[in-house]
Amino acid sequence: MNFTMKLILIILFTINLYAEEKLEKPSEDNYLSKYENIEKEVPGGFQATRLRDGEFFDRIIIYYKTHKEIGHLPPETIPKAVPKSAKFNFIFSKWEDLSVIDGKRPLYYGTSGKKAGYIEVVGGLYEGEMILYWPTGKLKKKVSYKNGKENGLIYFYNRRGELLVTFTMKDGIADGEACRYDKTGKVIFKEQTKRDREYVEKYGFLG
Repeated sequence: MNFTMKLILIILFTINLYAEEKLEKPSEDNYLSKYENIEKEVPGGFQATRLRDGEFFDRIIIYYKTHKEIGHLPPETIPKAVPKSAKFNFIFSKWEDLSVIDGKRPLYYGTSGKKAGYIEVVGGLYEGEMILYWPTGKLKKKVSYKNGKENGLIYFYNRRGELLVTFTMKDGIADGEACRYDKTGKVIFKEQTKRDREYVEKYGFLG
């Protein structure tokens, strides 16, 4: 494959990854993440691994001759700190320890294997609360679960652990009041919003 065709494929992949990103840059004051791509040659094509804040987010392979694209591939290796019973959860963008059937099921970052938080389960079903932390250890997100689906409020925090936004969830979709907060925790904006499951997963409500 010539250089021009490879460049076109990389550009198309990058556009697809960054199309939803805002112009505002990631900072301690917001929830935006920093993304980067790592490309390498594989037999018959090339592979691009996407990192979010330095941790694994997604992996894709594109084949030269057919232009066939295989996406949502898990990390190539499991970090040593992650138990063998873990499986990569693309909705959470984390390793999930499936050996825990009742209680707090640990979640781990994809590249470093650092503990990323936990999700409560009862009989293997999501029930209770999910807590996620930034790679720095600061609180990132809180999500309430009932009957295996997101129900109640999702809390989004900036890198300093300060509350930014809440969304109301009903059976896995955003449906209800959404609020934005200032640094003191005071509501500065609220509206009624509704977003389907595809939107919730695409824009990282749960990861």
